[in-house]
Amino acid sequence: MKTLTVLSIFFFLLTVCCQKEKNNTQFVFDQPFELKYGETKNNAESGLIITLDSVVNDSRCPGNALCIWAGNAEVRFIYLKDNHSVRFILNTLPSFKTDTIINGYNIELVNLSPYPLTGTSIKQTDYKATIKVTRE
Repeated sequence: MKTLTVLSIFFFLLTVCCQKEKNNTQFVFDQPFELKYGETKNNAESGLIITLDSVVNDSRCPGNALCIWAGNAEVRFIYLKDNHSVRFILNTLPSFKTDTIINGYNIELVNLSPYPLTGTSIKQTDYKATIKVTRE
């Protein structure tokens, strides 16, 4: 009986662990979600897959500096649905393109972190983009 209880707890924890991992790879429409550099998330309902490919350029004014221009970061993503792949760039500065529409899906860059500071450099692997996907 004790062995059965231990096995039941083990399988319960394994199920919870696997479910949590599965949910970490999925996103829900209309809710912001975070992508780390190179990370892919999908929407199980539609089969849409989004990947954070890279930060192409980051010229944002460092948080501890005084700048004339706020600067901009260009973030490249990959859209994949039904074997149709599109690379696209979104920007952090609102005067540039911060969202795009691909096949009826609006993809918006909400935030990019970390924010630069003077005297430090940001590695590609440190970047995290928050995006939101909605259906048109």
